[in-house]
Amino acid sequence: MNHRRISKQFINIGRGAFCASAVLLVAVLTKAAAEEMVWVRTFDSGFWDCCATGRIDSDGNIVLLVNCASDPESDSIWAMVVKFNSDGDTVWTRLYDSDAILDEFYSLTIDAQGNIYIAGIFSYGLEGGGQILKYDRDGNLLWCRRYQEIGDYDYVFINNVFADTGGVIVTGVCGYLGNPPMNDLLIIKLTSDGREVWSRIFDFGGRFYDGIVKLFLSAVGMLGVGVTGDWGTESDILIVQFGPDGDTLQHRVYDFYPEEPIQDAVIDRVGNLYIGGWALQQGTKYPVLIKISPVGEPVYNQLFISLSQVAPFSVSLDSAGNVLLAGSADIPPGWHCGTALLNCSYAGELCWERIYRVDSTSWAQSVWLRGPDTLYLIGNSADSIGEEQNAFVLKLRYPVGVTEAGSAEVPGGDILPGTLVRPGAALRFSVPVAGAYRLVVRDVSGQERLVYAGYLPAGENCISLPSLPAGVYFLELAGAGVHSRSRLVMVR
Repeated sequence: MNHRRISKQFINIGRGAFCASAVLLVAVLTKAAAEEMVWVRTFDSGFWDCCATGRIDSDGNIVLLVNCASDPESDSIWAMVVKFNSDGDTVWTRLYDSDAILDEFYSLTIDAQGNIYIAGIFSYGLEGGGQILKYDRDGNLLWCRRYQEIGDYDYVFINNVFADTGGVIVTGVCGYLGNPPMNDLLIIKLTSDGREVWSRIFDFGGRFYDGIVKLFLSAVGMLGVGVTGDWGTESDILIVQFGPDGDTLQHRVYDFYPEEPIQDAVIDRVGNLYIGGWALQQGTKYPVLIKISPVGEPVYNQLFISLSQVAPFSVSLDSAGNVLLAGSADIPPGWHCGTALLNCSYAGELCWERIYRVDSTSWAQSVWLRGPDTLYLIGNSADSIGEEQNAFVLKLRYPVGVTEAGSAEVPGGDILPGTLVRPGAALRFSVPVAGAYRLVVRDVSGQERLVYAGYLPAGENCISLPSLPAGVYFLELAGAGVHSRSRLVMVR
């Protein structure tokens, strides 16, 4: 079958557009999760599809980067860029398939004008290298820049692209063939028309690999988060401060686990880094969240031992400063998995978890918030035997931690003093304006427990309280101009 003859036939179904061969099956594991879903869309090229990543542009459109092949073991790979609007309608699809045997892409970014950049590799078999493509907001391919050799290095591999003022920064590795091969960190700055401004190569001492997973750009330079060491066997987290011209100012190496769990990272407004991924403990995956302060000191290293076989791939922050981890969660029997979404407080406490399933198995590659009340999960889904794999976008109302379950003892209005509430019941209360809030319960000794942190709409809200022992507690609600405290009596 010639993959260069893909038929782009779409059928409008309701408000969305799907490929003609797509079969949509959504199984949600909880009633609350069903109420949170706005829509789900799948993309099926008619071949085996693997969504590498996706992003949301400034207009609320969703752009997916999908690698396609005739089957999962094929050496021939090509790419599709797919754009949906906020209603889930397909705006356009673009196929990139050069004369190379393989065109595989790993990273996508969108600049302020809506231009789309993707970065990856190409291969002709014995020869290949890295490549960067630019599309305009309408899907027109503007240019392709390839790197096959740099200096005396034998090969170039590009795996990340980040939007910068007036262009992009790409990162990857360049290395020497050997046993084992040696890879050094590569950073290149390109203008918006694809011209190289500068390139830098660094060796931070990794015996096999020095690489960047995430790069945060500012007016004073760049902060890179990555890995150094023996990739896949023994590695450390690498954090590098670069100047605006790409020169290194300082770097630090952190050793938390034999194989560092880093998959993604995010930075808050004051400069705290949150690094997410998973760690293997006796053959079992457990999600990990690591926080590094603005001065480079570890704040916490959370291994969520209660969540076995959950593997985050993406990290984000909500408007209240909570950390979101999205990825996969194994569901018995067999290898089937669901799409996992975890919410953790800024202190690293697990607030809640959700599992969604799109088709027999699914997992998230990216998590994005659009404003305070809309969340997108982007990833892959597959049928029960793993032969049919497609990309998907799942749109959710956020926060998903607010439910209507349980009975309430508090009438509408602000939290009232002297309220009597049954253990495990839900609390109803009102907030005057929409915004980010924190709801905390404290006992008489001052011990604090976070009940909820996230966005609340104006008006009445309902939040389930934890099962606390009988006693007197202070309940504090703060945020969006509101600060109130009341006495709460829990009765068994």
